[in-house]
Amino acid sequence: MSGATGFWSYVHADDTTEGGRITRIAEDLAAQYEMITTEPISIFVDRSNIEWGQEWRAVIDSALASIAFFMPVLTPRYFKSRECRREFTEFALRATQLGVRELVMPILYIDSPLLSADEPDDELVALAKSFQWEVWTSRRFDSPESTEYRTAIARMAERLAKATAQAETVEVIVPPDEATVDADDSPGFIDRVVRAEQAMTEWAATLTSLQEPIVAVGEVTKAAGERVTEADRRGAGMAGRLEVFRQLSEDLSPHADSIQELGNSFASQMNDVDSGIQAIFDQAAEELRDESNPQLPEQLATFVDQLRTLAGAANEGLGALQGMVDAIAGVENQSRSLRPVLRKLRLGLTVLIDGRDVMNSWVARGEELLGDVAA
Repeated sequence: MSGATGFWSYVHADDTTEGGRITRIAEDLAAQYEMITTEPISIFVDRSNIEWGQEWRAVIDSALASIAFFMPVLTPRYFKSRECRREFTEFALRATQLGVRELVMPILYIDSPLLSADEPDDELVALAKSFQWEVWTSRRFDSPESTEYRTAIARMAERLAKATAQAETVEVIVPPDEATVDADDSPGFIDRVVRAEQAMTEWAATLTSLQEPIVAVGEVTKAAGERVTEADRRGAGMAGRLEVFRQLSEDLSPHADSIQELGNSFASQMNDVDSGIQAIFDQAAEELRDESNPQLPEQLATFVDQLRTLAGAANEGLGALQGMVDAIAGVENQSRSLRPVLRKLRLGLTVLIDGRDVMNSWVARGEELLGDVAA
């Protein structure tokens, strides 16, 4: 048995909400797999990493000859993420075509009414239901040291070992014309690029609108800190702090609502922009293969430079929000009255921070294409 490669597909905001427990499952699964099989395994958990993009394209563009598996962590937010939807659809289609569906192993992490429908309207939900799930809805509350958690990890590792071993015995036959998949109802290249241009304008407006509530949160929080210091100076004790927290919750609430609403708009717009940029890359890859556009390498280099500048600005601007998220997580459980508004605020900010990963993935894919040109 050769070493396996896997892709852990999940929403980063879900992992943040769970305190890193979703990525912890991937780490524990890899360790258990290696102990069972004595074989190495690589599970990619960060789609913004250039290695993810390189491995992903290698797997999707090949006949999955080197064993690769896909484990989507299903939550309500998973089905709203364009990046997650694209990953699941691409890999599932490829695995089905090649007769290795056992390499797709969804993990049901949080149940949803979407998944309960006998005939779901969402095509991805219907696709997900066609695979055998690992149900984790109860296990996610177990301690990683508990017998129940460790047993579930071991069972998943054994299933993965069997699936990879079985896939190695399958005689893969690549369909003669993979372009025959019916995509009449899907948006075309121009549709996706035009929508991306529109979304980019909306996206810029959303980011501008976010500045006011984010600044307000900083000011309100700073004022609350000063009141805590004053209460401590007066010897008001924990009762004094609790009163400050109650007022802080009230003061933060409208700003948290704004950030959550604008964050959701940002995510939707980001999905549309991502679709357009991926369409540009897909067409560029095709033109590079048939060498139909001599000016393309120079045009592509300019485009990637623009994306690199955009991603750099995002890493600097959105990266500053990470400190705010970390600070919120540190005080979230100090007051019952403060907890709901801080959780809403943290989740709204995390959606924005996740945008960095998408932009970094654009740069990674662009650099990969430029590397192909230079090779």
